[in-house]
Amino acid sequence: MSADPFAEAAQAFQAGRFDEAERLARQVLERSPGHAQAAHLLGVALFQLGRADEALAAMRRSVALAPGSDAAHNDLGRVLFEHGELGEAERHCRRAIELNPRNAMAHNNLGNVLRAQGLAAEAEAAYRRACETDPRLPLAPYNLGTLLAARGDYAGAVESLHAAVRLAPGAAACWQGLADAVAPLRFSGPEPAAAHDIAVCLSHPGIDGSHLAEAALSLLRSDPEFETRTRSVLGQPLGLALLENAIVPDWDFERRVAALRRGLLLAWAEGSFAREPPSERLVCALAQQCFLAEYAHEESADEAGLVARLRDSVTAAAAPDAAGWRLACALLGAYRPLAAFSALRSLRSTGEDPLAALVRRQIADPLEERRIAAQLPALTPIRDSGSVAVREQYEANPYPRWLRPPSLAGAHPLALKVAAYRRFAPGEVPAQPSILVAGCGTGRHAALTALMHPGSRVLAVDLSRASLGYAVRRARELGIGNVEFAQADLLELGSLEERFDLIECAGVLHHLDDPLAGWRVLRGLLRPGGFMRLALYSELGRHDVSAAREFIAGLGHAPDAPGMRAARAAIAALPAAHPARGVMRSLDFWSLSGCRDLLFHAREQRFTIARIAECVAALGMEFLGFEFESDVPPALASLDDWACYESEHPDTFAHMYQFWVRRPR
Repeated sequence: MSADPFAEAAQAFQAGRFDEAERLARQVLERSPGHAQAAHLLGVALFQLGRADEALAAMRRSVALAPGSDAAHNDLGRVLFEHGELGEAERHCRRAIELNPRNAMAHNNLGNVLRAQGLAAEAEAAYRRACETDPRLPLAPYNLGTLLAARGDYAGAVESLHAAVRLAPGAAACWQGLADAVAPLRFSGPEPAAAHDIAVCLSHPGIDGSHLAEAALSLLRSDPEFETRTRSVLGQPLGLALLENAIVPDWDFERRVAALRRGLLLAWAEGSFAREPPSERLVCALAQQCFLAEYAHEESADEAGLVARLRDSVTAAAAPDAAGWRLACALLGAYRPLAAFSALRSLRSTGEDPLAALVRRQIADPLEERRIAAQLPALTPIRDSGSVAVREQYEANPYPRWLRPPSLAGAHPLALKVAAYRRFAPGEVPAQPSILVAGCGTGRHAALTALMHPGSRVLAVDLSRASLGYAVRRARELGIGNVEFAQADLLELGSLEERFDLIECAGVLHHLDDPLAGWRVLRGLLRPGGFMRLALYSELGRHDVSAAREFIAGLGHAPDAPGMRAARAAIAALPAAHPARGVMRSLDFWSLSGCRDLLFHAREQRFTIARIAECVAALGMEFLGFEFESDVPPALASLDDWACYESEHPDTFAHMYQFWVRRPR
């Protein structure tokens, strides 16, 4: 060891070499068991490595050795918070503040603990004290901003999150918080600062800005030229960022995009591209938007003929360096996915120009997904006729497609999630649970679960190889290494020998012919004392979907691209008061894969709270409670009370019933 081994361990920690810091701190403690700073360093290193149980033991040792250290109490409070031990976490955060009122991080961590206990006003006060104590600490204004946004104070939230972004411009979480705070806003006049913020958030590769579409559109519409010169307005930075990065859930906007696309196609056919070439960035952005919506836009018969000519022209004379060819290729991508044409699959996405970005999204990424899908392991056979039908749907239309990392806003590890329902004894909730995501689709939820449990192994399975190929590609791009994807049928998973501490199954069981049979298989895979998070369609909550499905069935539209386009147009033409029009509020309506999942699913059942209660009882499980993302209703004592509440407030579970159950020990 060096002359100052503790200093060497501290340097390793500061450099992000947490494994080395752990090893060196343990060596110090072997020689000097009473070295409080080494115990503290060991605890924070283990915490960074995702080994929460070991971190907690080391931090307790640190506090025992140095009870007068505010830093030790603060970090113990932080680790206890992650364990869901909120009462004890609060005591240690408060003790840190007693020892050192200038410890801004202790004020911030106290705010987190109070917020998790539902004490929003007290949490806000703690965050504000942290901001006052250390104006250079970005976590405090970030947490304050997200709290204010959750309470509906969007102006205050934006101000606070601006402060966080200024302090930490490279922190994706701060930009994500700003995006989440701006998303509910609607603008009636030009606001250049807001336009800049939204454009940055939409284009930021490290955050999910897809929910900013309506805020961005309200800003674009505030431009007096939007009605008469839509193309010019969309060619500005905010318009381009919106086209390239988000599905826009607005019928008028969709029709404008379709009209712009048609106008460009006619210009190409007339040869005016050569005389007055449009902006390559705009044509590529238009192609990005159409690809995101999976070509849901209306397409006339005469356009289809011109697209065939355009296809033949582009594929017969590939010349990536010719300006006219580049524009024609981008325009083709606004009507058809470029990977569909074998002559274009050799195009390379080198460089940072607009066409390179389009080639990456429309050619390179889909081809990589196909390669991945072909190599994935199959854990079980797929024999059930219902499973086969659902697999075929998602092979043709993987769902949901997502571009950016999932937002971690409101996401917490298992221990903190279940602490919201009741207090569990130490050791009842594992800090590093083994996790199964049953029916992971394109992997967004599995990625979020893996990010929330970095020390856990996550197994994510799905019927569809196309969906899994998308999931693996996105997980690799995000550097998520603790999730394993495989093809499997939920109904056949009983053959697995592995047992899990946590099973997540969101939006899956209601697509089975016998949901209880699938739920029973999952229960068998759960360890005694294990937790399960489920999401199921509500009969009352999907009244608009039921009306739309009935309306579409009467028209006889097929679940293919022409049929879904026609069905969407028919729904959009209905009177505003028609119950089926409600589906237009769902983002799924605005892309073809989403539309098929929403309105044309091969198998769909809907639940009531009474039916959920029957299933929970039949399986001998313990119902813990419903989970809400926002607008949390009052706490109710029983499922019977919840059933009464839903009958009076039928949109309470409009998205889905999302709830937690537990297998008894």
